[in-house]
Formats: sequence, structure tokens, C-alpha cells
Amino acid sequence: MASVVRAGVRIHYQVEGDPTGPPLLLHVDAAGDLRSWELAGHVERLAAFRLILLDPRGHGLSGRPARRVDHRIDEYVEDVVAVLDAERVQRCALWGHGDGGAVALALAADRPERVDVVVASGAIEHPAARPRLARAIRAAGMAELVRLIQADEGELPAWLWLQYLDTDPEMFCLELEAWADWPGPWRLSAAISAPVMLCVGELEDPDGDADRLAAELAAGRCLRLPGVGHLGCFLAAESATAVAAFAGSG
Repeated sequence: MASVVRAGVRIHYQVEGDPTGPPLLLHVDAAGDLRSWELAGHVERLAAFRLILLDPRGHGLSGRPARRVDHRIDEYVEDVVAVLDAERVQRCALWGHGDGGAVALALAADRPERVDVVVASGAIEHPAARPRLARAIRAAGMAELVRLIQADEGELPAWLWLQYLDTDPEMFCLELEAWADWPGPWRLSAAISAPVMLCVGELEDPDGDADRLAAELAAGRCLRLPGVGHLGCFLAAESATAVAAFAGSG
């Protein structure tokens, strides 16, 4: 385990896999922490890579800044750059899920010289929905997020619920609110030159938004996993298999 301090916030991370393999940074969604990758089995599946797993600010063992402005997406992007610098990684592949996928796409647009390929899994939530969810979480805690997800996706592994319940609800809400005015990856598509694979569950993207975004990218493709939703997409072994093939080709 290691950490780096940027703009007064400590970012905790760890390195797994083959130290001589190609670097692949893994960025979690807006709840949970870096342990998700191992508990889902992806660290083992991607053991041929030099894996860099981080706890985003406000999550896991990373610092918890109390101001909304400290949770804007550009802060998450610069945290990733700081971790890469600490590990002396000039370029890498990125796999992010949900908000983590948004960070990966924003990094590819802002710092193209640092990115080989991007995998963004899970549909990226529409900005307009974020303040409404933040109000619900502030009123009822992270148990409300678990309830909402269970209503959509049914039962999922117990470790995932425990991670969500262990997430600081105020940090989760600040991230939701601070990203509410972010225009989303569609506004970034012209600036992204790296190969991008969007991986979504068919149940979370019934209107084909991911296919349309992939078509707008210079080198985009979309993988749709049948019969699963947002978290089912993350948990699926097929996701890691696709990432290994795509990142290995970069």
C-alpha cells in the first residue's frame, strides 16, 4: 500500500499484479473502494498487468475533503495523474466503472499523452439525476442507495453491500453534487483520440446511448453484456476478459 498527497488530500493506492507487465489503472465508481477489484475477482483475472488501484478522494483510506469544490471531476483526474507520477508511469491503460469511467474519459481528453487506451464500463449517470440522489442519501443514508440498487438489480454479493454501507454518505453526496454541472463524456468526444471501449449492461442502457457515444469517438467501440445492469456489468468476468484483450492490444 502507498499514498500520495495532492492539494492537501492524501490519495491511497496499491499496486498488484505483474510488476513487469503493462500498467493498467483501475478506478472504482462513486461508492465502495479499491478492494472491489479484488473481491470481484478482477485482480486475479488481470494478473498479467501491473495493476494500480486507487481509493478516490472521499473513499476507502483516502482523505475526505469537506468542500464541494474539492470533489469536482477535474480533482479526481489530477489525483490519477499524481498517482501515475508517484509510480513513474508515463502512459497507461485505464479501466473505470461508472464515475470511474467518467474520470478515465476526462483524463483521456485532458491529458492524452498519459493514456494508451480507456475502458469505461457501466452507463454514466445523467447529471440531472445526481442532486436528486444526493438529497435521498442525505435523508436516509447509504442504505437508501442499497435499496435503490436492489430494486433495479436484485441481490448482489454481500461484500458489495457492506462496502456501500461503509462509504461516507457525505463524501458520496459531495461527489454527486460537484459533478452535477459536468456536461458528460459526449462533450469530450472530439478531444479523445485514444482507443475507447464502452462496456455496458443491456439493462442499464436500453436506449443505446453507449453505442451512440462510441460512434462519436475517433476510435470507439461498445460491448453490451446481455441480461445485466450497472453493477452486474462490473461484476461480470466477461468485463475483465474484454479489458485484458483491449488493453493488451494498446
